[in-house]
Amino acid sequence: MGDRSGLWNKTRDAFRHAYLHYYNDYDWFVKADDDTYFIMENLRYWLHDKDPEVPYYYGCHFDVIVPQGYMSGGAGYILSRGALQAFVDAGQDNQTLAYSQGAEDVQMGYFMEAAGVRPGDSRDEKGRPRFFPFIPSDVVVPKMKNLDYWYWENLAHDHEQGLGCCSDTTISFHYVKEGLLYTLEFLIYHFKAYGLGVPARDC
Repeated sequence: MGDRSGLWNKTRDAFRHAYLHYYNDYDWFVKADDDTYFIMENLRYWLHDKDPEVPYYYGCHFDVIVPQGYMSGGAGYILSRGALQAFVDAGQDNQTLAYSQGAEDVQMGYFMEAAGVRPGDSRDEKGRPRFFPFIPSDVVVPKMKNLDYWYWENLAHDHEQGLGCCSDTTISFHYVKEGLLYTLEFLIYHFKAYGLGVPARDC
């Protein structure tokens, strides 16, 4: 597995591999950690009306370090096919940038900026985010925001803390360990609340 120090090299090479072998087969390319939980149905729904040839990338947008910001690696991020093409072209044109070292998500942010790939806005129509670099309880539980905490301090777009925190079509959470993974799987795909979505006369 290795440690985080080599994560940028692995990510860069993985996207190059995807370009060489799968570019013509898929519209969108996802990077996620092994403890990132994706709700794939929501991802597909959200992407269905977007043009994969337009060079954008999406995720939890932090507005810090990189001039145009970068997407959290832990929350996962999405490259369009157009962004993947720009990514490969930029690496060929700038070997110094391609082989620089640093945090994987920040390095990807620099790379995307150099490639002319803009960070897309993945919030819903109410301004609620869809990608989270934490487990659900870190944002769902109502509590006072610590505005000095790095997450709130660095977000490109602020959002509520509590039940209004997250889009109804949230796509990802991070730091999802085994117990929470199975809990989310059960609550999303197996649990049913009797009467919800059924007219009152039928209950």
